[in-house]
Amino acid sequence: KIAVVYRQFFPAAQQVISPKFRIGQLLASGLTRSESKTLWYLLDTLARPFHQGQFSLEQFRFQNQMLTITLVSQNFAALETLQLALQHAKVKVTQLDTSTQEHQVVAILELSLGASQ
Repeated sequence: KIAVVYRQFFPAAQQVISPKFRIGQLLASGLTRSESKTLWYLLDTLARPFHQGQFSLEQFRFQNQMLTITLVSQNFAALETLQLALQHAKVKVTQLDTSTQEHQVVAILELSLGASQ
């Protein structure tokens, strides 16, 4: 499991070398101003539809100017409404995976800024 996450952060690495140190070093380096601006814009845009209570955020990861989120939605219609709202706000939405679990929809979405942002 560590190796999978390690390869996501360091795709060019030939082998897993001290993952705790390498990831700690990456986190300590902080985000650049551009990355920080992108992250906060995506989070702010994403937060607006969440006020309606139709979604719960299970996990998110920000890397390479992209925010990957795992969310649980009440139904497919609510998920589509969320995607349209994000696209209207000039956020590029890529649906990586969608499945149903116990009468809910679990989706993994990749969010990034559109070319105009």
